[in-house]
Amino acid sequence: SPPCSGRQCMRRLSIVARTILASPMASEGSAAAAAPTAAALEELWHELEARRRRRLLDLGVAEAAIAASRLAPTPRGEVGVGKRFKGSGAVRVMQFNVLAEAMANDGFLVRPVMAEWPIDHDSMPTTDGFVVEFSDMLQEVMQAKGKEETMAALKVKYDVQVARRNLEAVVDSEARVLQLQLGVLSTGCPDIIVMQDVGLRSRAWRAS
Repeated sequence: SPPCSGRQCMRRLSIVARTILASPMASEGSAAAAAPTAAALEELWHELEARRRRRLLDLGVAEAAIAASRLAPTPRGEVGVGKRFKGSGAVRVMQFNVLAEAMANDGFLVRPVMAEWPIDHDSMPTTDGFVVEFSDMLQEVMQAKGKEETMAALKVKYDVQVARRNLEAVVDSEARVLQLQLGVLSTGCPDIIVMQDVGLRSRAWRAS
């Protein structure tokens, strides 16, 4: 279907939801509609989290950063929105922007996550050997918005190898796909998943 605005997308989703609810497959007695058990979901969550952790460690990400980005398992129907709608016949929709692959490396505004970061993790190194606090760098960028020459100069200023490796780790497609799958589990396994900017060509994304 062609691209749609926010309201148009929600109308389309409403039509899809009503269609699903009207389908015989939506009945509670249908085997196709049977939800996986909490134990099965938790087992899957642990498997995905272990794979995500191994991938991030291979990329050189610090243990603290991995732990900070860890999503807690919340099996469907036990917590959150799943509990509120359990047995109500409602269709739950999850929507998020994946981040197109062409845009993944277009910027440097990501927090340091590497284990071997040469300075304090609240600071950024510059190409001329200085150290700038992350909050100050953000302020520089905000002030440079709409000023092409100033923004280009900032990109040169912070274009150091360790920052490039840091960005590559943050937007790594394999780790992000695993995190997206964990996100689905953490929200209680919604019935419909809507994604924008799905441009990842990685083998991991196609396999998911």
